Amino acid sequence: MLDLFTDDIEYEDLALSHQIRGKQQLEAFFRSTLVTFPDFSMQVSNIVANDSYAAGEWLMSGTFLGESFGDAPTGKGFQVPGCCVMQVQHGRIRRHRDYWNLLTFNRQVGIPSS
Repeated sequence: MLDLFTDDIEYEDLALSHQIRGKQQLEAFFRSTLVTFPDFSMQVSNIVANDSYAAGEWLMSGTFLGESFGDAPTGKGFQVPGCCVMQVQHGRIRRHRDYWNLLTFNRQVGIPSS
């Protein structure tokens, strides 16, 4: 999956206010996601693209089984819709931004609102 991205990828998860720079950080983020949610899945739909940009809707799901950004696991599942917008450079993703609702995720997995 990392081959989809340029070496200098800028990846942002806006719901988490989390920014990643470069493939090493991106790989670490992906690996930690799979530790936190071992059954993590993304179903992608409604993709649009041209030579410079791409966007798609998705539904992420999984079970919260590992610590995430300071929150203890609850063992509960989630299904949260979202979308991403990507800048493409030479057939690879140069910039990627995810948009989804953190409150929806927190409610489903049982993290109290602050």
